[in-house]
Amino acid sequence: MLKNKTHTLVLASMLLFTAMGFANNNTDLNVFESVEVVKIIQDKWTAEALKKQFNTIQEQFEAAEILFNAKEISKASYKRQLKRLRKKELKLFKIVKKHTFKDHEMVEYNYWHQGVLKFPTRIEQELLKLTQS
Repeated sequence: MLKNKTHTLVLASMLLFTAMGFANNNTDLNVFESVEVVKIIQDKWTAEALKKQFNTIQEQFEAAEILFNAKEISKASYKRQLKRLRKKELKLFKIVKKHTFKDHEMVEYNYWHQGVLKFPTRIEQELLKLTQS
């Protein structure tokens, strides 16, 4: 009796397996079809978030600039802050260059690639000025 159950189970499995193969585009069953592994990388940055991060860095620069011009911080301290902000800028620019802008984000794309990334930022200009003086 155990033998009949095993044969029935094997036969049912084979029929099901064969039926699935024929149901798949009416083709013969190919057990060894190639499998493609796709790695999905989700871009956590949105165009809006990138711009917000850039604006935050610029606001920090402006605050440091005000303190320096009011002689509340030393030139060395100001320069250190600018270097730290410049590192943040460069890290953000790497992310922007890798970011894939969607079709409806052409304004944002142009903001970065035809504007911000194309010309020296205020932080970069200020660092250059401090280095030359």
